[in-house]
Amino acid sequence: MNYMDNGLDIQQLRAQWKSMDIHASIIPEKPSIHKALQNSLLSRLTVRSKRMMTVCFLWVMLTPLCMHLVNIPLWFIIAISIYFLIMGLLMLGQLRRIRRIDLGSMSATDALISICDLQKYRRHAQCAGWTMAIPCIAGLMYCFYHFNMAAFYGGLAGAVLGLILGTVTEIRTRRELSKLRKAVYDEIYKD
Repeated sequence: MNYMDNGLDIQQLRAQWKSMDIHASIIPEKPSIHKALQNSLLSRLTVRSKRMMTVCFLWVMLTPLCMHLVNIPLWFIIAISIYFLIMGLLMLGQLRRIRRIDLGSMSATDALISICDLQKYRRHAQCAGWTMAIPCIAGLMYCFYHFNMAAFYGGLAGAVLGLILGTVTEIRTRRELSKLRKAVYDEIYKD
C-alpha cells in the first residue's frame, strides 16, 4: 500500500509525532499548596485525637489506682472510669472520622461534607463530655474537701489548669478544622 496515494506524507507524520508531548498528561500533577496544607492539617488533627484518646484510655486504668488513696467511694471511682472510657470511645469515633477524610481520592464536595460531619460530631461529643465532666469534677472536689484541704486545693488547681489546656487545645482544633474547611470550600468555588 502506498501512503502517498492517501495524501499522507510519512515525513510529515513523523515530525508531528515527535512534536507531540505525550508525557505531560501521564505525569501526575504535584499537589498544590492547598493540598499540602490540607494534609498537614489532617495529620495534626489525627495526632491530637490519638493523644487525647490515649490519655482517656490510660485514665480508665489509672483512676482506680489513684483514687483509692483519697478514700473516694468505689461507685464514684467506677463512674469516673466510665466517664474516661466514654470519652476515649468518643475520641476514637473522632479519629475514625478524620481518617475517612481522604483528600486524594474524595471529591471536594465529599471532603467538605465529611469535614462538616466531623465538626458536628465534635460538638455532640463536647456536649456529652461536659454533661458528664461537671458532676464528676464537682464530686471529686467534694471528696477532696472532706479528705484533706491540700487535696482540695490541688484538685482546684488541676481543674483550672485542665480547663485552660483544654480550651487552648479546642481553639487550635477549631482553627485547624476551619482552615481545612475553608481550603476545601475555596477549591469547590474557585473561579
